[in-house]
Amino acid sequence: MPFEPAHGDHAIVEVAFQLELDRAIDPTDVQNLLQLFSRLRDDLPAVRHFTQAQASLPTSPSGPPVPLGGSTVGLEFASFRRDGSFEWRLLCFDRSLTVNCTVYTRWARVWSKARDHLEKALEALSGSKAVRLRAVVLEYVDEFLWRGTDDGPVFEEVLEFRSEFIPRSLSKSRKYWHLHQGWFASPEELIGHASELPHGRILERLNVDSTERRDPGSTSVSECGLRIHHLMRYEFESSPLPAADLSENRSVSRCFEALHDLNKRRLSQLLTRQAQRRIGLDGAHLGD
Repeated sequence: MPFEPAHGDHAIVEVAFQLELDRAIDPTDVQNLLQLFSRLRDDLPAVRHFTQAQASLPTSPSGPPVPLGGSTVGLEFASFRRDGSFEWRLLCFDRSLTVNCTVYTRWARVWSKARDHLEKALEALSGSKAVRLRAVVLEYVDEFLWRGTDDGPVFEEVLEFRSEFIPRSLSKSRKYWHLHQGWFASPEELIGHASELPHGRILERLNVDSTERRDPGSTSVSECGLRIHHLMRYEFESSPLPAADLSENRSVSRCFEALHDLNKRRLSQLLTRQAQRRIGLDGAHLGD
């Protein structure tokens, strides 16, 4: 297959888990979070304390507005590669806790580790003032690299152009392009999970890009590829908001499991059967 997944048996280059809080992280929270270092340093040996002006913070499309003026404090715990890129990161900043992973193996293993980091951070935050959750977010970034000998990538090798998410016009000979789309769904659309999830709605952003990579210091393109960025934001609409509890059988953990299944379903709708088999998305590895 001329398109090869980024990591041989899977295409995931990054996954992110985020908890959106009902209040901002303040200086007292930061001091409590700093006490986590001794418990996190085996996995996340680097720590950074920073302050950022609120006016420059990005906001999610359906999230609360960020007030102008003042500043926001935060912490980052991370493990890094020799080139300076991170492998794992726990970011505690503004109104969110985020775990990023760029060394994906299997879902159960990665989610277990991410949940452990998030639970420790929630424990530290609750030491000053209780928090509830406005939303949970799961993001996946998958990449397929073109190894063919043609002048340009043959996207029919990896993309299913009969999919409702891909316009037929992209099947024409175009080397680089961007397809960005998004919509809101209800929990009832999460097959097999609707009865056990809290009331809310799900924002999906599904971006598919034909990409190019360049060697540092060079102007020539070294690799062409396909990048799939799928963001799923489960926005809670219940009152009161769900408690910040990530226990295995509680609703918040079930939301992450449901979003993971949704990501697999979207990939199966986007990719050809050949590409699905290449990354184990053919029924044999549905728990990965």
